[in-house]
Amino acid sequence: MEDIKNCSLVVATYYISNRAVGKIGVIGPTRMEYPRVISSVDVISDILGKLISKASG
Repeated sequence: MEDIKNCSLVVATYYISNRAVGKIGVIGPTRMEYPRVISSVDVISDILGKLISKASG
């Protein structure tokens, strides 16, 4: 895929009750600020898992 050849993917898994239920990720330029992106994706995956868990009872 020519359009994304200079891109990278950062992915984190989100969990409900210690069970992996999905993934969330960011596609960005190869030279992105990896520590910042990794931290953000980790935080969002944690929040997403908690929200889904709370909504499902």
